[in-house]
Amino acid sequence: MLLSIKNLSTTYANGVQALREVSLEIPTGMFGLLGPNGAGKSTLMRILATLQEADSGAVTLGNLDVLKQKDGVRKILGYLPQEFGFYPKVRAQVLLDHFATLKGIVNAKERKELVEALLQRVNLWDARQRKLGEFSGGMRQRFGIAQVLLSDPKLIIVDEPTAGLDPAERNRFLNLLSEIGENVVVILSGKYEVKRDRHKNLAIEIYYDKKHPYNLDRMIAGVKSAFDYCTKNFGLYPYKTVKIVEVPDYGIIGGSARSQPTVFTWTENGGFISNLEDSTAIDVVFNTTTHEMAHQWWGHIVKAAEAEGAAVLAETMAQWVRVMCMQQMYGVEKTHRFRQDEMDDYLSSRARQQVDEPPMMRSTTQAYLNYDKGTLIMYALQDYIGETRVNAALRKLVNQFGFKEAPYPTTVDLLAALREVTPDSLQFVITDLFETITLYDNKVEEAKCTTLANGKFQVRLKTQTHSQRE
Repeated sequence: MLLSIKNLSTTYANGVQALREVSLEIPTGMFGLLGPNGAGKSTLMRILATLQEADSGAVTLGNLDVLKQKDGVRKILGYLPQEFGFYPKVRAQVLLDHFATLKGIVNAKERKELVEALLQRVNLWDARQRKLGEFSGGMRQRFGIAQVLLSDPKLIIVDEPTAGLDPAERNRFLNLLSEIGENVVVILSGKYEVKRDRHKNLAIEIYYDKKHPYNLDRMIAGVKSAFDYCTKNFGLYPYKTVKIVEVPDYGIIGGSARSQPTVFTWTENGGFISNLEDSTAIDVVFNTTTHEMAHQWWGHIVKAAEAEGAAVLAETMAQWVRVMCMQQMYGVEKTHRFRQDEMDDYLSSRARQQVDEPPMMRSTTQAYLNYDKGTLIMYALQDYIGETRVNAALRKLVNQFGFKEAPYPTTVDLLAALREVTPDSLQFVITDLFETITLYDNKVEEAKCTTLANGKFQVRLKTQTHSQRE
């Protein structure tokens, strides 16, 4: 079922315009309304819940006109406001059964089965005989969702659902909403502080918990660094804003941060409360920000074909931006330490694999390849042919495939672009790095330094080098 909002506007009697020409479409799933206090989130939710009139615009839920067919909407609506009343001296199962009766479920057997099933679903079965006044904030919220689900709603609206909950309760509640959202439209909102900045023509906004302001400046610096690097080398950023949103640490599949066009979400433990007091440590917040910002080009402007090597055109390219931005910001020494860490992670992960390692151009979901090895081979490539040539090849891919429909690029296209800028004498490097698995064993056996009469130094190295191709 699709919720469609078109040109919705509302102005209060005191002249404050809460909504202005709001238009969006929300399909089945869980969706959040993002904005600072006073942005109009609660006003929009109350209009969708048929509790407030709009001045103009249109809202449809499936075939229902939300603004005109309020009774029809209420039959398939579940609404949980920021605060709701309850009877503190009534036991949970008794009160939920009472609500079911009010919902029109008159068959006692059917009602009993439904109430018991919902109490189990919201993980309140063991507390069913406890009084509501004894419940924690999270338990009351889950009880509220149980009564919302009594009517099998198609639209569920939850206003600031986790305000005041401890982390464990918050995680349980949001996981429950995520599960429910597999079959219905779930809309929720959150309370955020907002830090704003501007860089050239880009508006930067960070939505964060007011208790977690520690690393915001590092995030802004990362956005600016990646924006400058990518616009210089790959083309213009097609949007006017970028937003970073703190989310609870209940797990983003694939890592602590996830990028979408103009916005990326980041778990609180993944960056917002990272301790970076040690100035000698690698700045993981800056690094991660540059990586996620790079995905605006590599993953969104350029979308890879669903084939082997797809992650190279997203994650490895983002790692390339990450390591070059890091070198510009923190210098070669820290970049070398970072690459050494990547090398250690790659080799140790490689040793633990139970399946054969594929060549880089055929990697799939192997993080140790797409991230760790990817960083190493891209940096090695620029050592051979130069950063300018590497970026010229990548710019060609953006020009050829940016914002294009199928056929989407693969690593075959990437390697063709790289070979085009690589001298004939170094074509073997592309083969070694991308098309085969080639390991190098290089060491310095002896070093001698002689001071010359002109004050310069003559350095002689005796080296041993060996490569092995698997």
